[in-house]
Amino acid sequence: VDEVGVPLPAGGAGELWLRGSLVTTGYFRDPAATAAASAPGGWFRTGDVARIDAEGYVFILDRKKDMINRGGHKIFSAEVEQLLLGHPDIVDAAVVGVPDPLAFEAVVAYVVLRPEARMSSQSVQQLVSEGMADYAAPRFVHLVEEIPRNSIGKVDKHLLREMAAKSAARR
Repeated sequence: VDEVGVPLPAGGAGELWLRGSLVTTGYFRDPAATAAASAPGGWFRTGDVARIDAEGYVFILDRKKDMINRGGHKIFSAEVEQLLLGHPDIVDAAVVGVPDPLAFEAVVAYVVLRPEARMSSQSVQQLVSEGMADYAAPRFVHLVEEIPRNSIGKVDKHLLREMAAKSAARR
């Protein structure tokens, strides 16, 4: 659905809402989160950005909170990460958005290279520019030894956003 809950045509990207007997009725002891996830008609807001094709197949594009708004262009961090991880010299990558005074958000990439790789920040930017639209290219690239992960192994994007904001403040 779009931002106001109107179903989108096939191919349109919007938030995935679910409804059914196996869908959660809420978050345990968290009425605020339950209220935020509840939509009219018994729908549950997943927080996932998805696209449904003409045959009814659902494709998850990204988490809504991980989508980057660069000058009005929607950039799915998962797509940029997938492109980066397809390069043989990149062993891990994570992409986040940080506030940008000129274009809503700037794209920031954290990249782990294989030990013998010789890629630079500029070559990472060029890789994305060549594989996607120019506006999806990271404005800032941090070559790091590892990507921070939470206790269950997921990329800690909250921490990465904090790190990127601190780094931007020093510029």
